[in-house]
Amino acid sequence: MKRKKTIFIAILNWGLGHATRSVPVINYLTHQGCEVHIGSSGHSLLWLKSRFPNHTFHELPDYHIQYSKNRSQAWAIWSQFGRIKKTIAREHELLKALCNTHSFDVILSDNCYGCYHPDIDSYIITHQLHLIPPKALLFLGGLTDVVIGNYLKPFKEVWIPDAEGPESLSGKLSHPVKHDIRYRYCGIISRFTTYTERPINHDVLAILSGPEPHRTLLETTLTNQLCSQPKIRSVIVRGTTQQQDTFRKHPNMKIIDLAGESELKELIESSEIIISRSGYSTLMDLQHSDKKVVFIPTPGQSEQQYLSHLLSKKGHYCVDKLADFNLTSAMQQAKTFSAGFTVNESLYNVLADIL
Repeated sequence: MKRKKTIFIAILNWGLGHATRSVPVINYLTHQGCEVHIGSSGHSLLWLKSRFPNHTFHELPDYHIQYSKNRSQAWAIWSQFGRIKKTIAREHELLKALCNTHSFDVILSDNCYGCYHPDIDSYIITHQLHLIPPKALLFLGGLTDVVIGNYLKPFKEVWIPDAEGPESLSGKLSHPVKHDIRYRYCGIISRFTTYTERPINHDVLAILSGPEPHRTLLETTLTNQLCSQPKIRSVIVRGTTQQQDTFRKHPNMKIIDLAGESELKELIESSEIIISRSGYSTLMDLQHSDKKVVFIPTPGQSEQQYLSHLLSKKGHYCVDKLADFNLTSAMQQAKTFSAGFTVNESLYNVLADIL
């Protein structure tokens, strides 16, 4: 009988997307009898602890990325690259110390570049083989590819949460693979694998996420426009527990701070139109839903802007700027656009190969 493995899963705290998409990975390995240790930081660590109360947790160094209200987020992140590099180094030192204490058989890293060990099979999950710099930083495209390639090389294999070829959800973010690495396309990774057809109880479901102050700006815009049309049955999942001092609402508007998996899944199933950011983890969660979605990319996040444009070419409705958002127009146009995505699944085949 094969010995059950002890697996360490490191999850980046950059919004909750990396944490939520780790749910099927953790569930599968746990159901296979593995002893699963989870490492993360900040809000992601708190969320994971509440979702998996019986697992062992380790706190990783936090990146503490600071976002700008007006400047490009790429500029903001690039200016913090020195601190990010130091955090990756601290991450690696902590990981080595944990390996001395615990007998890990496998290390899985979701975008934590420092979480690998030369003597332990280490795999990284990422779709970001190429970054999409803003126009002012296009000259850095080749340099960022080199930096990413160097961070990926220590891993035994890179798992890309996407399909290869024309069905790709991430486009040129994960195509082509130019780095000298071993890689596999493992299909979409989402906590929602199936959806149930339900009666439509909500005209609009808004799922808010992302860094401040942009989350609050989107929340304010949506609540103001929804309040001007009280006949629209709406639900806003705020994505935060932080209080909003000047919060407008009406009887047909339901406000939820944070939604659990089953609650959010049911809300998606019972809503006609979804409004959300175009972060990659969100796209993966919605790809099976067969719902009309209005995507509003986070300002300054060139990856989300690229994904929005890619989706619009495939028949989905996207708004370039929050300032251009009009609820009535968005709802009318969204109804004429495509719904759902098609991406092959192979995650569990990839996971089975490491057990």
